[in-house]
Amino acid sequence: GIVQDDRAGRDRQFEQNFRFFNAPVALIATINGDFGSGGYMAFGMTLYGLMLAAQSQGLATCAIGAMASYPGLIRRSLGLDDNSKIVCGIALGYADADAAVNQTVTERCALDQYFRVVE
Repeated sequence: GIVQDDRAGRDRQFEQNFRFFNAPVALIATINGDFGSGGYMAFGMTLYGLMLAAQSQGLATCAIGAMASYPGLIRRSLGLDDNSKIVCGIALGYADADAAVNQTVTERCALDQYFRVVE
């Protein structure tokens, strides 16, 4: 794996976002800028459904939020109008279970550190 203080290694790995991790299918998810905030929620659920459907067919996906950092470049490259908001990319293909990057297990904070039920 790449250690935290290996900036060059982390940059090389981050660059893979923009290569869609060498997946055979690269998707760019966009939403019409006129949609309200509820539109983003519905769109997120649609993307989640797409990713679950792919998994049910033996495919792997990876949502790539880094794509949203370059909306102008992506819109120009794909011929999209300015009202098309770039939400994310999605890499679609077959996972390489032996790849080092797929061996990474990240730590998660406890649920009570970011979620609270108010009664």
